[in-house]
Amino acid sequence: ANATPKEKQLTAEQEATTEQQLYEVAKRFLEAQVDAAIKDIKAIGDPTEEQLAQFVDEALQIISTLLVSQGAIEQALGIQLLQNAGITANTVTPFKLSTSQVDRYRSYLKRVGESYSDDTRKAIQAVLDRANLEGYTNQQIRSALRDVVKLDDYRVVRLARTETVRAGGNASLFSMEQIQADTGATIYKVWTTTSSAPCPTCASLDGTRVGLAEPFVPSGGIVEGTDGGIFVNNWVAADVASIHPNDECTITYEVAR
Repeated sequence: ANATPKEKQLTAEQEATTEQQLYEVAKRFLEAQVDAAIKDIKAIGDPTEEQLAQFVDEALQIISTLLVSQGAIEQALGIQLLQNAGITANTVTPFKLSTSQVDRYRSYLKRVGESYSDDTRKAIQAVLDRANLEGYTNQQIRSALRDVVKLDDYRVVRLARTETVRAGGNASLFSMEQIQADTGATIYKVWTTTSSAPCPTCASLDGTRVGLAEPFVPSGGIVEGTDGGIFVNNWVAADVASIHPNDECTITYEVAR
């Protein structure tokens, strides 16, 4: 098997644009949930199915644009991978997102939206609990609820950053999935750290090699860090090299001759 170049990192401009667009989508979703609580302070302000669907649709549109443009670039690296291994790439077709890939991403973003709104619900409930304890007036309650948007801005930023990085990793993975399907080659993905000081979990995962369809860490999976600590993946399966917010890990690939 031949080691290959890592996935092409997003340019600073791509990252900044995508992060800003996702930030705006996530902030609107947060504001809608808080606004619902302000209108009815006896309610928690759960998002409606329509609001969740809008978040998913808007985020997916932004991410799909990145996947298509970056996927074509990643495909060139994949072709180089095959050529380095002495395998012809004549049967590789132009990169295109498959229905299955889009559906997988839509399902994932729904999970993201549900988790995000659950954290917003907890922030709103904390305000209502404090208001009940300290005897807030309705005006004071509404003022405190409006502050949730400002105080929870870090979550908006984190979501935008994390999902931008994940989209870059998926562009790489999706292009490799298509190359494998087009050529019949067997390709493996390898977890690769890039930080000079990776966290203990990422350091432990460094060098892990699995098939393209396999997760590095399944949902519910356990990783023992280099420091002896235990990480339990309570989120979705780690299909790309990203296990926590602001993860700097990447994917490299190997192909079986």
